[in-house]
Amino acid sequence: MGIGDMDLGFGRTRRQICYHEAGHAVFYYHANLKINFVHVPGEGNVCAEWPNHPHPEQAIDLAASCVAAWYTEARGRGETFPHMSFEDFMAYAEAERADMQFAPLGLVSDSAEALDMLELAASRYANPQDKMSECYKAMCDTVDRNLEFWWPEIEALAKRVFVADDGYLEGNEVAGIIEAARGEGS
Repeated sequence: MGIGDMDLGFGRTRRQICYHEAGHAVFYYHANLKINFVHVPGEGNVCAEWPNHPHPEQAIDLAASCVAAWYTEARGRGETFPHMSFEDFMAYAEAERADMQFAPLGLVSDSAEALDMLELAASRYANPQDKMSECYKAMCDTVDRNLEFWWPEIEALAKRVFVADDGYLEGNEVAGIIEAARGEGS
């Protein structure tokens, strides 16, 4: 049996974090990233093989993978997470990016990573800064379009990692759960 639903501080329970990390994992999976593991002993972590040099064409999907977890965590609580305005997102993500300068190596911020990917997506254009709001809208549209469609996969994975011993699932097991929820697995 898993390690139970405990309050982990900041008003978040382990169950909520399972939905958060399952959101990352399913969006990463559909962005064709290899999932190495999902681990939710406390704060949670998904280890995926992020491309060393992402291409601007894949940046919107990668940005959506970063922020989708906010929406899946809320939905797992039976709530919705409204999109921030572009300006609010930028202010929040830039503050998170600044804070990450002092974080331990390997610790990342969902919003700061999403901002990096939005900047990469906008880099395709002659005036990248002028296209950032369009890229943000595309990211939000990607989350909206896929959240409903992939919800059975997210829910199946969140429930499975919640009951997993030590809250740990190997990447091949994660892929199997996603594929089974889609009707592709055994």
